[in-house]
Amino acid sequence: GLKERLAVNNVTSCFLAAATPRLEEGYHLSQNRTNNRVIIIPYLLFSGLLLDELQQFTEQKRALGDQTFIIEPLSRISNIQLRLMQYLNKGGPEDCNHSLLI
Repeated sequence: GLKERLAVNNVTSCFLAAATPRLEEGYHLSQNRTNNRVIIIPYLLFSGLLLDELQQFTEQKRALGDQTFIIEPLSRISNIQLRLMQYLNKGGPEDCNHSLLI
């Protein structure tokens, strides 16, 4: 999966609706596992209001000083973005200094 492909040591899944853990809980789980950056990768079949909600959530966390980032939904992600993620993690999982929230 993404954990192996991107050489990160933590991947946390969460949901915007209809399942748990919800976004806020998943975010806190991810933060508790690492005190570093969180990269949100939306796994959405469509964008719109759900993506807007994620972008607002990310902006709120950044305003509080969190190192939180969001990339395009996986439905739109390109190989360039995956390569960038791999480059950021080039040292492997033990050197990874951020967590993914999906």
